Amino acid sequence: MTWRNRKVRLLLYGDCEFICKSYGILGCNALYACPYCEGSYSEWQVPLKGPGELDGRDPFPVRSLQSLADDYARYTADGSAKPRAKLVSKSIVREPHFQLNQKM
Repeated sequence: MTWRNRKVRLLLYGDCEFICKSYGILGCNALYACPYCEGSYSEWQVPLKGPGELDGRDPFPVRSLQSLADDYARYTADGSAKPRAKLVSKSIVREPHFQLNQKM
C-alpha cells in the first residue's frame, strides 16, 4: 500500500485469538482456524513424508483478503448460521477488522 507517495508494508502481530478475530475467523478451535491457509484441522493431522515434503498432497490454498471477503459473503448468503460456518465459509463469520487495497 502507499501512504504519502511511499510504499508501506503493514504487519499484524498478536496471539492466536487476536489474529483469528482480526481476520474474522470463528475462533482458535474452529475447523479452519489457520489464518494463513485454508487447511482444516483434520488435514493438518496427516503426517508429512519428510521435512517440507507434502507426501503427494497439494499445498493448502493460501488465505488472502479477497478469499476472506468471498468466504464472508458465502456465510452471510447462507443465513449467518455459526454451526454451518465450517461447511459454508471455512470458519469465517465476521468481516476482517481491516479493509486494505492489495495493490502495491
